[in-house]
Amino acid sequence: MRFSYLGWATSLALSLTVAPLTLPTIPTTQIFLPFAAAQTAVDQFQQAGLLIEQGNQQTRTSQYQAAIQSYQQALEIYQSADVRQAFSQESRAGEADALGNLGVAHRSLSQYQQAIDYYQQALPILREVGDRNSEGVLLADIGRLYVAQNSPQSAIQQLQSSVEVRESIRAELRQLPPETQQAFTDSVANDYRLLAELLRQQNRNQEAQAILNLLEL
Repeated sequence: MRFSYLGWATSLALSLTVAPLTLPTIPTTQIFLPFAAAQTAVDQFQQAGLLIEQGNQQTRTSQYQAAIQSYQQALEIYQSADVRQAFSQESRAGEADALGNLGVAHRSLSQYQQAIDYYQQALPILREVGDRNSEGVLLADIGRLYVAQNSPQSAIQQLQSSVEVRESIRAELRQLPPETQQAFTDSVANDYRLLAELLRQQNRNQEAQAILNLLEL
C-alpha cells in the first residue's frame, strides 16, 4: 500500500503532519489524459497509479485541493467496471489507497470529519485485502482525529481497535530476531502511549498500565 499516513513518528499530542514520501518529481502542472481517453483497462490502471503519485507530490507541497482532485480521479478509475474486472485485487487495494490519501488531504486542511469519513470507507477494503498493518495505522489515525474533535470516548475505541490489530501482528513476530520485534514496538509506541493517556484521563488507570505493559518486550 502507498498510504501517505503510514509510518508516522507521532508524538503523544495529536500530530497532524503529513509524512513525506520519497516519490519521483512530477510537475504539478502536468495534465493527465481524461479518464474517458484511456484506451484499455491496463492504461486506466497505470493512469490511476500516476494520479496517486501526483496527488502525493501535491500533498508534499501543501497543494491539498489539487491533491484531492488527483486522488478523486484515481478513485473513479479504480472503481470503474473495466479496471475492477481486469485487476480485481489490485483495484481494491488501489481504491483503499486513494480513499486513505483523500483522508490525509482533508486532515491536512483540518477537515477532520471528512477525513474520518474517507478513512472509514477504506477500512473494510483493507480488511478484505488482508492489509492489517495499514488497518492498524488507519484506526489509530481515526482515533487521533477524534482527539482533535474533543471526542475522547470515540478516540479510545478506535485506538483500542488499533491495538488489537497490531497485537495480532506482533504475535506473528515472536519467532523473529529481537531487533525486528523492537522495531515494530517502536513503530506503535506513540499510539499506545496516547491511548494510555486517554484512559488515565478517564481514571481507567489499570487499563492504561496494561496498554503500556504491551510495550515491554
